[in-house]
Amino acid sequence: MVTTSETPATDNDDSFWPDLRSRTVEWHDAILGLGCVGRTVLYQLPILYPLRMKLPDSAHFSRQWRIDGFTRDFRFEGVWALPTPGMPDDFPRLVQTLTSFDEARQPGSLVGMLFAMREALGRVFGWDKTVDDPSRPSLRHRLPLDLRDVPSTVTPPMGFTPLYQIDDEWAAELINRTVHGVIHLGWAQDGAGNYRGQMAMLVKPNGLLGRAYLAAITPFRYLIIYPRLLRWVGRKWLSYNDDRS
Repeated sequence: MVTTSETPATDNDDSFWPDLRSRTVEWHDAILGLGCVGRTVLYQLPILYPLRMKLPDSAHFSRQWRIDGFTRDFRFEGVWALPTPGMPDDFPRLVQTLTSFDEARQPGSLVGMLFAMREALGRVFGWDKTVDDPSRPSLRHRLPLDLRDVPSTVTPPMGFTPLYQIDDEWAAELINRTVHGVIHLGWAQDGAGNYRGQMAMLVKPNGLLGRAYLAAITPFRYLIIYPRLLRWVGRKWLSYNDDRS
């Protein structure tokens, strides 16, 4: 199936892989139907924070992001607004903020326990061994020459490897035996001339195992990891602004 940057890759012909992203949108639409009071109450629940911050896909694809030029065979998982209002030159601070999220390495935290369990399973089943698969090479081999000259020096958390960083974009990838994933940060300007960050996720599952794996971890990502990551970034950003003022 041929896809373009305006039409993200999907697996609609594969009955095994449910479109969980579409279901999330349906949940979000249902919440919107509750009215102002219902939305206000429900959105205070931490697990619904990603729904409140989730943007329509057009918020990503309406912009000329460089990442879309070489990830057309990836499934677009969604894009989230980051609570990080700032100035045009604040994007490097956003990258530093998000990549300093270290809860995955804190044994006593919920995210830390999840990642410890994931690493244990990875060792048992060999999911995280070095992958020598020409059919799933690193995206570094697809980078245009100008992006190869601007590698990110920031080491992201949770096993990702940085790809590139420019004035308004940063991307990193994760490759293992289950999935090839990409996290993308963009620094977007709205109609009023203000800037904010947004985070997009793209994935390419590795066969039946990868599809099953993604289906299994989706609830943990949406209910635990994304809420804690987004709220943590917001707190760090607000704290920095308070210190600077």
